[in-house]
Amino acid sequence: TLLYRTPTSPWSCVRKVIKEDFGKYPEELFDTIERDPIASASLAQVHIAYLNGEKVAVKVQHQHLLEESKNDMRAITIIVDLVSRIFEGFTYNWLSREMNTNLPLELDFLLEAKNLLKCRDDLQGLIQTGDLVIPSVYPAATSKRVITMSFEDGTYVTDLPGIAKMKLKTSDISRLVSKTFCDQMYRHGFVHCDPHEGNILVRPHAKHPNKPTIVLLDHGLYKQMSDEFRLDYCRLWRGIVLGDGEMIKTTCEHMKVGPAYTLLAAMLTMRPWDDIVAQDRNKLQQKNSKGESAMLKAYARKYFKDIVQLLGRVDSELLLLLKTNDCLRHLDRKLGTPVNTTKIVASTTASVLLEEELKSTGDTDSFSAVYNFIQLHI
Repeated sequence: TLLYRTPTSPWSCVRKVIKEDFGKYPEELFDTIERDPIASASLAQVHIAYLNGEKVAVKVQHQHLLEESKNDMRAITIIVDLVSRIFEGFTYNWLSREMNTNLPLELDFLLEAKNLLKCRDDLQGLIQTGDLVIPSVYPAATSKRVITMSFEDGTYVTDLPGIAKMKLKTSDISRLVSKTFCDQMYRHGFVHCDPHEGNILVRPHAKHPNKPTIVLLDHGLYKQMSDEFRLDYCRLWRGIVLGDGEMIKTTCEHMKVGPAYTLLAAMLTMRPWDDIVAQDRNKLQQKNSKGESAMLKAYARKYFKDIVQLLGRVDSELLLLLKTNDCLRHLDRKLGTPVNTTKIVASTTASVLLEEELKSTGDTDSFSAVYNFIQLHI
C-alpha cells in the first residue's frame, strides 16, 4: 500500500499544480489526460495522458508537499535530537540528516529527469540488448513538480501471477535485476537507491518473448559515489566473495568502519562472520528458512546498539547502498527463486578491478591483476 497505492490527491489539486508550473491547465497542455491516477505514492501520483499523439505517464507532485515537508523535517529532526539525548544508544541523528539531505532532492523533478538521462547513458549496453528500459522524458511537459515520461507497459516485478501469465521465469528476472544494479554500484557508481517493487516493472523481451525485460521507474533518489569509494566497495565485496578476512578488514579501514568490519560484512550479507570467511562460493545465498530468520533476528537484537552506532559513523554513500541492498534482497525473496547473486557480484567486481589495476600499472600483461580476475571467476 505504501509503495504505489497511497491516498490520492483530488483532480482539482492536480490541475492547480500543473497550472502553476506551466501556466496551462492539464487539458490545455496535453491532448487528453485521465483524471484518475494509475498509481500514487508518498510524493506524487501518476496519470495516463496523450501528448502529440503519444501515450505518456504524467507524474504530479502532491500539492503543498514541498512546503509541508519542510515542517515535517524540522519536527522529525527535533524529536530525534531530543530522544537521542534522553536515551543512551539511541543515536538516529544520521537518519534525520539523510532525510534532510535527500528529501528536497526527491521533490525536484527536474533533478529526477537529469538522473534518468544519466542512468540511460550508463546502462546503454543493457538498453541496447532490450534487457532494460528506462522511460524517455518530455522536457516541454516537465517542471520542478511535474515530470512527463513515455508510458511503459509491464507488471510489478513481484506480481507472481502476472509473471506466470507472461510465462517468464522468476530466476531470469532476479538475475537481470542483479546485473542491472551491480553495473550501477560497481561499474558506474551512480546508483538508483529506491529499487522497491513499485519502481520496477517486468514484461516479455521484444525479441525473445520467453525472456524478461525490466523497466526501471522513479529516478528521484540516486547516489553518486566517488571513484575511491566505489573501488573500495568493489574490494570489500571481493574480500567477502573470497572469504578473505584480512582484505575485508583493510578495506573497511579505508571506509571509516574501523573495528566494526565484521559487523558491516554481516549487515551487507545477512550472514554471520564465520560464514563470510568460509571458503564456499555458495555461502552467501539466502536460505529463507524459519531457523535462518530466527538466527538473524537474534543477531540483530544482540548487536543492535553496535549497528546503530556504526550507521552513525559511516559515509552517506554506504547508508544508501545498505538501503539499496535491503530492497534488492527483498525482491529476491519475493520472487522466490534467489539466483547466485554472489557470482554476479564476483564477475562484475572482478572486471572493474581488473580494468582499474591494468590502468594504474600501465601494463596490460600485469600478472597479479589477471590472476585476481581469474580468482573471482572460478
